[in-house]
Amino acid sequence: MTSAHTPAGALFSLSGFRVFGLNPAAQPPPPVAGLAVERAHDDARQANVSWLAPPAPLSLYLVRYGVAATALGEADLYHSFQVDGRETSVRIRALSVGVEYLFVVDALNEAGRTVGTQLVRA
Repeated sequence: MTSAHTPAGALFSLSGFRVFGLNPAAQPPPPVAGLAVERAHDDARQANVSWLAPPAPLSLYLVRYGVAATALGEADLYHSFQVDGRETSVRIRALSVGVEYLFVVDALNEAGRTVGTQLVRA
């Protein structure tokens, strides 16, 4: 990685950069199953997103969500949360009241990423 320019001559730095490679000896994770999303009754800006634990441990989950769907019915999910692979739920506190969101959860391990197949509206 090379820095072409930094503002005001500052030193280049990088934080939170993660690299996922492909391990040919490992199997890709199975798709996430049992996805459920429930908006909080006391505060509609929040939602609990949960799913079933996989049969094998994962590195992490990527919970993607957004409000728009394309003409082909595919979701434009511009927002995301990374969740540790030992967890099976996350509370999202960044939603707008009165807006329906689409949610999907991807699974990641050392073999790569399996894109979620279950799209849930809430």
